[in-house]
Amino acid sequence: YWASLTVGRLFAAALASRLTPGQVLAGAALGAGLACVALLGLAAGDERDDDDDAAWAWWAATLALGACFGPIFPGALTLLEEFVAMTGRVTAACVVGAGIGELTLGAVLVAIYGAGGASEFAAAMLGCAGVQAALVMGLIACGARTTKKLAARQATGFARLPVGDDA
Repeated sequence: YWASLTVGRLFAAALASRLTPGQVLAGAALGAGLACVALLGLAAGDERDDDDDAAWAWWAATLALGACFGPIFPGALTLLEEFVAMTGRVTAACVVGAGIGELTLGAVLVAIYGAGGASEFAAAMLGCAGVQAALVMGLIACGARTTKKLAARQATGFARLPVGDDA
């Protein structure tokens, strides 16, 4: 999993010059969702059948999931940079938030796996991929709205959005 996550991150870096961050994130979210659906199907099949003839499929789906999760964090930071000035404080907030989310989500997913097994774990991962896709679409929509407002202000001579006492 971790090796494929690294390969996915490197592959996304190579694609970054040809695609927008939103396109990379949309592809990653779609791929992660498909890999989660495959894992969910494999888990449901495993509950009915005890032989390990589908071990290659488990490995392939797990590697695909890792490769699709790879570009998410750097892609999200790159996409955010299009809409927000990435100061040290903003970057630190992103990194701290990601760390807290990683710790919390990891603990929750391990608890789900321990309580319900592989099929519930795959369903939880599919839910995570869906939430991620919704957040990316929301970020793109909010960023597009902010960009339109800024462009309208620049066209009228007001180059920046009002902040604090300027509002």
